[in-house]
Amino acid sequence: MKNIDIKEVISSCLSGGLGTFEIARGGQQRTVGDMIEAMVADLIMDCGHPGVAAVKARSRRSLEDVTLLTEDRTVYVDTKTHNVGAEFSMPNLTSVERLRRLLADPSKDLVYVMVDYSVEWQTVTVAGYSVLYVWELDPASLGIGALGKGQLQIRDANAGLSKTSIGRDAWSDALRAMVRTHLTRQALKIERQMAVWL
Repeated sequence: MKNIDIKEVISSCLSGGLGTFEIARGGQQRTVGDMIEAMVADLIMDCGHPGVAAVKARSRRSLEDVTLLTEDRTVYVDTKTHNVGAEFSMPNLTSVERLRRLLADPSKDLVYVMVDYSVEWQTVTVAGYSVLYVWELDPASLGIGALGKGQLQIRDANAGLSKTSIGRDAWSDALRAMVRTHLTRQALKIERQMAVWL
């Protein structure tokens, strides 16, 4: 079955499934994030949709939490969580090298489930979520961190998600320009560090 709206499939799987839950005393932000990510993955895995097969993550270090397979597409689904009460939030999305390889294959795609939540005492409340392709994130709201070969990041999650409709190809061009700028800056930084040792 072709032309399946994957975002609609994911949204229907999550509908009504994310709400309020309790955490143990002393639960940390990472613990809450892991719990929400597991909940989203379970909801998608258990949902079932004609023409769509759901497969769990290949490993703990995989790009995705769940992979959705259709007749002609492989869509990796990754969940990112955001505590709306946090003073600062600059989440890493994925390695730019992984993303480059993925976007080079038109049969593959990456979808993010962005979940906002709040914590009061030991109660976690999911405030809302968005389902979007990586190339629907506005490049102006993204940055590249220096970890590894470069990590795509949301500059300020507290400012809210900024979206674009430029499309996958134009977004990929914007990403290439961002990465080249980042690498040029890194090269200049390394040259300055090397000069100290001459």
